[in-house]
Amino acid sequence: DFDQQKALVVSRDLITRFGDQISGVYANDDTMARGFIDAWKEANPSKAAPPIVGINGQKDAFESIRTNEMYSTIVQSPVEDGRLAIDTMAEIIDGKEVKDRLPIPLT
Repeated sequence: DFDQQKALVVSRDLITRFGDQISGVYANDDTMARGFIDAWKEANPSKAAPPIVGINGQKDAFESIRTNEMYSTIVQSPVEDGRLAIDTMAEIIDGKEVKDRLPIPLT
């Protein structure tokens, strides 16, 4: 549900059940990643969390990365992705060679 409080509750259960077996966390939203971070801090106040990755590039996610609470966030930009896709298709139609990888710069 992309809800930090729900993620906190679920994460508490997962940490209780699996503890040190958790080697990494992938959350489908930075808000849910924050819920796991909070649950981990409650359960393990002096132990570093496993690598945590979220999505959306939210401001607090970048702050969590700076403070080593979070490993990374994946930034998605439908507008920029769409622009690049259309530009690339036009290049292909025009017979131009395109790169295998087209990184989108983060601004």
